[in-house]
Amino acid sequence: MSHEDFSNSLTVRQVSKALDVSERSVREFINSGELKASKVGQWRISRRSLSEFIDARSNQFVDRARQKIRRFLSHTSSPENGVRTMVVRDYASTKLVDLSRVEATISSIPDGSGFEWMYIRKELSGFDRHILCGTITDIVRIIDQLDSVYTISPHDPDNGRGDTT
Repeated sequence: MSHEDFSNSLTVRQVSKALDVSERSVREFINSGELKASKVGQWRISRRSLSEFIDARSNQFVDRARQKIRRFLSHTSSPENGVRTMVVRDYASTKLVDLSRVEATISSIPDGSGFEWMYIRKELSGFDRHILCGTITDIVRIIDQLDSVYTISPHDPDNGRGDTT
């Protein structure tokens, strides 16, 4: 936490009042790693950490996914685009991965194809979610790259991910 962050940081008591939870709950969030904090005499929580904590616990990710699914369902297939498919793919991940190769492949897909990709990093729960909408050919190309980025183990029966199609 920088000096500026520290001077603008909040105490456990202030966070408990802001979240309308007990101070003990705030300490449990800190100890579990859900809420980032620094201890200098007492626990201090930056406003940014509190904002990230609230975002991670909010339904904004669910809402964005629902909106994407609604858009997908309302988009009819056309002869030039083929049948549209949606795949939701979760990968176990404890660190930020480099998706530049995947992004380059996605940017090479023609604009009019109707392909959509949504990436959600759920750091606290330890998984990355990818929602892909488009033709099966495009989706398979992207999934092949995602699998190589996340280095899927052939020994893991679930391959370290949960698939929903």
